[in-house]
Amino acid sequence: MSMGLNRPPSRSYPVFGGDKTKKRPPGAGSPVDAGSKAPGGFLFVGVACLALLWQSTASAVVVGVPDLNLSRLIGESYAGVGTLEVMETGGSYRGTGVLLNDSWVLTAAHNWDAGAVTHLAFSINGQRHQAAGWVQHPGWDGSFSPLQGWDVGLVRLAQPVAGFSMTQLYAGSSELGMAVTVLGAGLYGMAADPLDSNSGGAILGITNTIDRVISLAGLHGTGGLLVYDFDGWLSARNSLALAVAYDAFGQPLAGNGSILGSGSSPAMSSLEGTSALGDSGGPAFADFGNGPELVGIVSWGVNPTEPGNLYGSGYGDVGYLMRVSSLQGWIQGVIPEPGTAMLTIAGLAVCIRRKR
Repeated sequence: MSMGLNRPPSRSYPVFGGDKTKKRPPGAGSPVDAGSKAPGGFLFVGVACLALLWQSTASAVVVGVPDLNLSRLIGESYAGVGTLEVMETGGSYRGTGVLLNDSWVLTAAHNWDAGAVTHLAFSINGQRHQAAGWVQHPGWDGSFSPLQGWDVGLVRLAQPVAGFSMTQLYAGSSELGMAVTVLGAGLYGMAADPLDSNSGGAILGITNTIDRVISLAGLHGTGGLLVYDFDGWLSARNSLALAVAYDAFGQPLAGNGSILGSGSSPAMSSLEGTSALGDSGGPAFADFGNGPELVGIVSWGVNPTEPGNLYGSGYGDVGYLMRVSSLQGWIQGVIPEPGTAMLTIAGLAVCIRRKR
């Protein structure tokens, strides 16, 4: 995944209709190519293998042996991940989302503008599913900051996805230091090279390690972020060893009681990478001993080691995930229990139509 030079920190990807970021707050999305629809971001991957650098054709930046197959196999091994298509009055955009059950998709709130969206769809396993309703977390205010931990939204599908049961949400508090697998449908390439298009919306994966856990409280409930950096071989690129966290302009932040974790190991994970355009809303999974559990949702990133290319997703990039364990109360409050599903869904659809 990667982002362009003049992109704000969001990792949404424009399809057509101009640069969406000029019409809403930073991170709200950006235009994609004429063949894609909806905001999002993609992944970079750095593999610590050989000294040679090869460009992978995976939807990620790869350093070392070209490993499209490995990145693609990672993407295919996680059920429920697909492409979110967004149609708005000013253009169309592409992002990523993950099924929580056969009818509900969790994604990033910034993937659509609530005042401009006209249509959403979710594509998975070659099938396109129309959305019947969508809602953003009430704590989402359109900004990108280590103090904004509510960038999530839910999409209800008109028809259930056949053969899918549910995604396990992590409810604990032990994310710090955990290895995570991040998935997305965005751009791909090597850390030092321009990114390639992923017009087919293939789901690919990278790995990283959670270096910071941020816990937040707000008027609309708890929120939070999980933070990692894209390590290279140079200590100057180990961003989270140099500061506790960074704002959306790449400026270091002082530590405070809401931020857990310090320092950062320069060691690279097995398929080290970060997110990029088109990956917004993509899931991050960790295994605490009971199989993969959903711990985060891709939101935004910034590279403090490259002031001239803050949003380029190269080595040194700091990636911010929305912390799922902090947001479960809201998620479970929106997604109905089986017995009340029809009543709640009908109310949600009416509410959304009135807002438009």
